This record gives sequence, structure tokens and C-alpha cells, in this order.
Amino acid sequence: MVGFLGLNPVHPWASLLMVICISVAFSNLVTFLSVAAGKVGNFIALLLLIFQLGGSAGTYPIELSNGFFMAIHSWLPASYAVHGLRETLMIGQSSVTDIWVLLVIAVVSALLMIIAYRIRLSKLPKIDYEKLAQ
Repeated sequence: MVGFLGLNPVHPWASLLMVICISVAFSNLVTFLSVAAGKVGNFIALLLLIFQLGGSAGTYPIELSNGFFMAIHSWLPASYAVHGLRETLMIGQSSVTDIWVLLVIAVVSALLMIIAYRIRLSKLPKIDYEKLAQ
């Protein structure tokens, strides 16, 4: 965006770190939901996306939203992504809290994904390779 559109972020390296943290957090969260619950998890990820579009204050200030979106605003990962990008791209204040929240989401999602994967793996029948070789 810097090269093509001439975007000049206030803190370019912090913006890059923020984008990396956002992508890892969301990738891990969606993958965990998919591994843990299959198609239902994909549907939950879609619902989470829909709620985040209205409740993350990315399109308009959260104060203009209804009570439901104001109540879930601080629980949505995209709220921290939007706030952190605003800080690093335009405002110039610290986005350390937003980065930490996204990293916690990434790590917790990764750990839950590993647990869910191991549970699914333990339910698969064992393959007897010696019997197959004969």
C-alpha cells in the first residue's frame, strides 16, 4: 500500500507488526473453530465475522451502534485490530495493548487447536502397517 497508493503510516514497522499479529490471530481462531467443530465451526466463524463487521467500530464509531454491538465490542478480536491499525497508521499512539490481546488470542487459539486436533486424531482407527505390507 505504501508503494502503490502512497500510504504513509505514522509507524510503518508497528503497522507491519500489527498486520502480522492480526493475520496470525484470525488464522488460528478460524482454524481452531474448523478443527474443533468442522462445518459447524465454519458457520460459527462466519457468524463471528458478521458480528465483527457491526461491532468492531471499523465502519462507524461504536457509540452510534445499538446496545447489542456496544456490549460485544470489547469481546471481538476485530475491535483490537481496528484500534491498533488506527493507532499505527494514523494517530501515532501506542498499540501495544492491541498487539498483546491479538497475540493472546493467537496463542490460546493455537493451543486449543492442538488439543482439538489430538482429540480427533485419537478417535481415528490405528493403521497396522505390517498387516498392510503383507
